[in-house]
Amino acid sequence: MPLTLIPAIHRAAHAIAAYVDAETDMKITQSEAHILAYLAERGSASVGQIFLAFGHKRSTLTSILNRLEDRALITCTVHETDKRSFRIGLTPTGETLARSIYRKLEALEEEILGAFSSRDQKSALWLLTAVTTVTNEARSAT
Repeated sequence: MPLTLIPAIHRAAHAIAAYVDAETDMKITQSEAHILAYLAERGSASVGQIFLAFGHKRSTLTSILNRLEDRALITCTVHETDKRSFRIGLTPTGETLARSIYRKLEALEEEILGAFSSRDQKSALWLLTAVTTVTNEARSAT
């Protein structure tokens, strides 16, 4: 049986990455863009919250956050209540870029979802959630 779902998801992820790349003046990866958009929506977050939102390997997430910090797009400070963790926030430059990315991704999502009925939107979200759940379970079983 030929693969159908996985290649479609892979192509969709690459299409979003190409869209982000074409829509930003600053060269930024898809992972960096999504984290910036996440922070634009929330203001700040702990590293743990970002990890749960995106599921990157911890070392990958650390690398992404380090790159964003090196480019003065985020700040990384010791968490106020848990001195063992860090709080990630946006710098003024990072906030400007993050809000721009968020607006562009929001418009893209609205355009995509506008092509589907409410029922189909729920089915698509259910499918993507199931992919994440099954993949994470399979990965943790090995």
